[in-house]
Amino acid sequence: MNISPISFGKVITVSGRPSKMRHLNNKVSNTKHRQPIIMQDVTYIYKNAPRTGILARAASQGDVVNMYVTGDDVSKVQKQKQGWHNVDYVLSHMTDYYSTSESSVRSIAQEILKRDEDSENA
Repeated sequence: MNISPISFGKVITVSGRPSKMRHLNNKVSNTKHRQPIIMQDVTYIYKNAPRTGILARAASQGDVVNMYVTGDDVSKVQKQKQGWHNVDYVLSHMTDYYSTSESSVRSIAQEILKRDEDSENA
């Protein structure tokens, strides 16, 4: 049996109206944190996908879908370890999903940054 290596990083996706997503990105990027965070708009992946998934439905309704990579997973992407250079592969490691229509931008930003802090303390 193969066992995946332990990861203290997180891959989080968030969907929401463009103005709320800009606000979220500003909150995340303007907050001082020690570890880098990768933020990427991945709407293009879901915009024309079958609308059976939550992210595809959000993109088809005009929402922006962003991916946030934190903690040790950032170095995997930066060093392009074991497929981590492929956006689809990174998204396959998604740990959490949030919608700005269901949660506040502030609480989502805190969750993204909290995950980052948790990985530092691990």
